[in-house]
Amino acid sequence: MFLTPTPEHGAQFNTPVNQTLEINIRADTTNSLITELLYSGPSNVFKSSYGSGDFSLTWTPSAREDGQSHPICFVVQASVSSSVYQSELRCVIVTVVKEPPPKKTYLTVVKLNISTTLSPKDDRDKILKAMKDELIEKGFPPDITLRLLSMTSEKELPPRAKP
Repeated sequence: MFLTPTPEHGAQFNTPVNQTLEINIRADTTNSLITELLYSGPSNVFKSSYGSGDFSLTWTPSAREDGQSHPICFVVQASVSSSVYQSELRCVIVTVVKEPPPKKTYLTVVKLNISTTLSPKDDRDKILKAMKDELIEKGFPPDITLRLLSMTSEKELPPRAKP
């Protein structure tokens, strides 16, 4: 029986040229010993074994395979006494792409009024760092980039109208 993280039969992967794809395969049996992973695929697919039922297949596609799709199929083989058994066949389809898909970029515009004793002119980096730390704490990803479009101090604001 295949276990997580083994991909499902028919799973599809995209992998960039010259970047290694790793397919992790785990399996378990109750009354036999898993002895081997049998596989088929492109000629430069390599198998690694990490113990009974724990394998990986790696493949690094070349530029000449750009745009092509390749099946990689596998079964685990187990034995008990003198009998040999094989799991169901699983195949995944790997499509080779020129570049990795672009990372999604989001733009969030935030208008903030903050109170600080720091100077907008002299402590700009400290203010940006404090704002970034606060946004990360609120759930933004750690690799966010902040840019201040404008910043004014209380001294620069026009007087407020009295109610």
